[in-house]
Amino acid sequence: MVGSNNLGVAHLADLYCQKAFEKGAKKGLGLAERDYLHESLMLAGLCHDLGHGPFSHTFDSLVIPSISPGLKWSHEVASEMLLDDMIDTYNIDMEMHQLRFIKGLIAAERREDYGIDWIYEVISSKKYGMDVDRFDYMMRDPLHTGQKDLVFHPNFYLDNFEIINNSVVFNIKIANKIFEFFNHRYKLFKNMYLNRKSVGIEYMIGDLFKMVNDHFHFEEIIFDPKKYLKCTNNIMFEIENLAETRPDVKKLVNRLYHRENYKFVNEYICEKSTKKRHSKEDMHKIKELFIECQPNEYVLDTDGPKMENKRLDMDNVIIGNYLFKYCEENQFDSIQVLGFDGEVKPASALPNLMNINKYYEYQIHCYVRDSSLYPLAKQTWIVFVQKYSHLLRIE
Repeated sequence: MVGSNNLGVAHLADLYCQKAFEKGAKKGLGLAERDYLHESLMLAGLCHDLGHGPFSHTFDSLVIPSISPGLKWSHEVASEMLLDDMIDTYNIDMEMHQLRFIKGLIAAERREDYGIDWIYEVISSKKYGMDVDRFDYMMRDPLHTGQKDLVFHPNFYLDNFEIINNSVVFNIKIANKIFEFFNHRYKLFKNMYLNRKSVGIEYMIGDLFKMVNDHFHFEEIIFDPKKYLKCTNNIMFEIENLAETRPDVKKLVNRLYHRENYKFVNEYICEKSTKKRHSKEDMHKIKELFIECQPNEYVLDTDGPKMENKRLDMDNVIIGNYLFKYCEENQFDSIQVLGFDGEVKPASALPNLMNINKYYEYQIHCYVRDSSLYPLAKQTWIVFVQKYSHLLRIE
């Protein structure tokens, strides 16, 4: 999937650049300069996600933080490492200034500043929040998961912008589509990326990789380009072989393959206007308080053979949090539109119910590793939220 994403982003970067040069961007640029920018953009698109590990963002957000808490590493850092290694290994003739420029395009940083503002927003846009990386996964992912009603169509945007004063300006006739873009992305996250079962499987994968880390040493592999290059989803075959001598690993692998997922219990969701979230210490305390809320006596209601009474504890309960960014703060002040009167104005000046003033959705969720504990956890959550909801809400 990462490979198809890289190809898709490179293709859309190609289209974006062609459109930009047709609509005002080539002013003051010679043919050689345009070719250089065009080539660099496509290469940045092709290489922007080279550094994704097995199971993509799960490796970034769950595996590495659980193995090496506090370690400053991301797949973008790994992408740069692999790009450097590829250039060295295959003796690719590339000037250092172009390599720095490409890395900057991937990271949305001006490491080589050519005074061309719009070009730094094509691959990864912090200013507009609308870039070809998002275009690609919003188009591809729902298509491959059978949710055709959520398939995104980037041509509306690629066909209706121009470059004015070195910035991207959208035609006002698609003003509603600008707001719809962020709403569409929000729906994808709610329906797919943060789907309750998906998150439960991610927690299982995180536990599995942490369990086998004594064999693989992922915290070392991620800094070795030769080894990390081989760290793909195919690692599951190696884990299966390892499971033959490790009963704990075999049990979790079997659960994963038989879709015996960690069980979602409940969640607490609130809107926020800031990025602030609970610290690890706060989340640990919240988990302790949740466990304290379970009733002193509780007989599990099961349809199978009678089981001994079980209790919720720090090992069989997962309390996690997620901060979803609808858009950047004041995002619509940065996005510009060209009105029918020829005046350029910010999108925030346009009346629209999707022009929001709270930019984040904060979620605290609960899962149990043992599904037989679900009835107890469900009852406990109700008591917990009634008693401690003030601790869950954070501004």
